[in-house]
Amino acid sequence: MTAFADLHRAGEPLLLPCAWDHASAFALAAQGFRAVGTTSLGVAAAGGLPDGCGRGGAWAAP
Repeated sequence: MTAFADLHRAGEPLLLPCAWDHASAFALAAQGFRAVGTTSLGVAAAGGLPDGCGRGGAWAAP
């Protein structure tokens, strides 16, 4: 099991808010959310990068 998988418990739904940037992710974590989703575009734009220029894989720019 992973730490994320451990958050899924029968009878207790996992609320997964979606952060648009680093600041909102920290704010959501500070409010007590055990996990926070992200948008690739929001995180990339906050860093001044275009979406899809990560570490490789099918979504990476040529």
